[in-house]
Amino acid sequence: MRDYTELQKRVYHTFLKNGWITADEAATYLGLSVLAVRPRVTELKNQGKLVLTGLRRRNASGIYARVLRAA
Repeated sequence: MRDYTELQKRVYHTFLKNGWITADEAATYLGLSVLAVRPRVTELKNQGKLVLTGLRRRNASGIYARVLRAA
């Protein structure tokens, strides 16, 4: 579980540093798979550390993704 906690910290700091971004953008900034980052974003959102902005942007697959920011 420690790995998840460390990755959560890295993801959270990515949002702090880069502002309003999507989970996929966070994965790109971190150089990690979206499959590793998206669940951590959801966990951080559920913990109240990330909040939805109400904005959406297209991701690499063409789907509109939610933009989040650090709380």
